[in-house]
Amino acid sequence: MENEELFELLEKMYSEMQKGFKEIHEELRRNSEGIRKNTESIIALEGEFKEAKKNLYDVFKQNADMISEIKDILTKNTEDMLELSMTISGMKEDINLIASETIRNDSRIDKINEKLKAVK
Repeated sequence: MENEELFELLEKMYSEMQKGFKEIHEELRRNSEGIRKNTESIIALEGEFKEAKKNLYDVFKQNADMISEIKDILTKNTEDMLELSMTISGMKEDINLIASETIRNDSRIDKINEKLKAVK
């Protein structure tokens, strides 16, 4: 092989290598751009996830607080109902006592009326 042929072959190889390097460089640039976009998407998703997690925790906390309030209300209502039940029981006893006293007084009134009729 002569020097000129060798030079042409080297020049052709150099040109092809440069072309290959340019293609690799372009592909790396495209991949880097894709990686950058994916990274931005991941960062955005992380932000959304953190916000969703915070909102979910807030809702959980609100529900726990509401359940606690409902338990307190139910406890108070149960206590009030027990107190009312005892009051009603006491009132029934009072009504029964008044009824028996009324019957007894009616009986006394009837006896007094009989005595008054006998006196006239």
